[in-house]
Amino acid sequence: MKLMTVDEFRENFYTTSSRPTRRTLIRLIKDGEINGKKQGKLYYVDIDAERSSNTLTTNSGTL
Repeated sequence: MKLMTVDEFRENFYTTSSRPTRRTLIRLIKDGEINGKKQGKLYYVDIDAERSSNTLTTNSGTL
């Protein structure tokens, strides 16, 4: 399991014009729509799980 902070995830996986807010990403983690967890006061995204669950990256060429 490779973890990335919510802020790093926003910077690396979204363009400037399409970035969700930090609060939105935390809500998506709490609702189970994004794989992640809270450690202490920080929220992290499990990027390995996100990559494997993303149909755009797992079914390349099917767009």
